Amino acid sequence: MDTADSIIAYHGTLLKETAEKILEEGFQPGTYFTPFMDSALVMGGQHLFEVFLPKGEYPLYGKHWQYICQVHVPKKRIVSLRVFEQTPLYISEDAEFDMKKHRCKEDGLTACEKCRGRGQLEHYGKYASQWHRNLPVTSCPECGGFGSIDHPTLLSNRAIAASNS
Repeated sequence: MDTADSIIAYHGTLLKETAEKILEEGFQPGTYFTPFMDSALVMGGQHLFEVFLPKGEYPLYGKHWQYICQVHVPKKRIVSLRVFEQTPLYISEDAEFDMKKHRCKEDGLTACEKCRGRGQLEHYGKYASQWHRNLPVTSCPECGGFGSIDHPTLLSNRAIAASNS
């Protein structure tokens, strides 16, 4: 990326604890930034940092919608931290599953009918997951929690189990 100009960059992170650590220590070398707020939200998470990178001080590598800063970015460069909460107003479960089946088909996979491609059988909130909400979730026995009955990881796990028996 051409770093001839000063830029405003965005970095999103999912966890509150990670955002608090960034506020204390700044950004570690190798952190991804983007000039697009929406990309930082979708790819990073709801805790959105706005960062000012002055001309020539921070070497950035990458193209298109994201780039990597190879040096530490101190907290004094953080302009703001905002938290964006998402409230789904409408979700069609049938259309959502059709979309997942289509994506699986493009990848040569088959979406699991039992969990409807979600990979889990109990849901606590529409998009909650055990990883970021720390809520109990039961993994689907058909797809092993991958949402696809022939996911590559699931197939390799089955092959390992078959060879051990």
